[in-house]
Amino acid sequence: HAPENTLAGIRMAASQGATWVEVDVKLTADRIPILMHDDTLDRTTDGRGPVAALTLEQVRRLDAGRWFGPAFAGERVPTLAEVLA
Repeated sequence: HAPENTLAGIRMAASQGATWVEVDVKLTADRIPILMHDDTLDRTTDGRGPVAALTLEQVRRLDAGRWFGPAFAGERVPTLAEVLA
């Protein structure tokens, strides 16, 4: 119903009654934990290459929702800290 490992996906799960969610975490080049299942950015963002090759600032520029559908265009890759907050 929403792009995986995004705040939109977590909100959607909560709105449908989920009491917990499973997320995947990878480290950026500057060692910031972000939500991302794959080792590369290619499948779930408009970026290319390994997650570990980009800094958080670079990852923040990527769109993590448009691949899923136009309603999610502009969705950003969240940090683990944002999700826990």
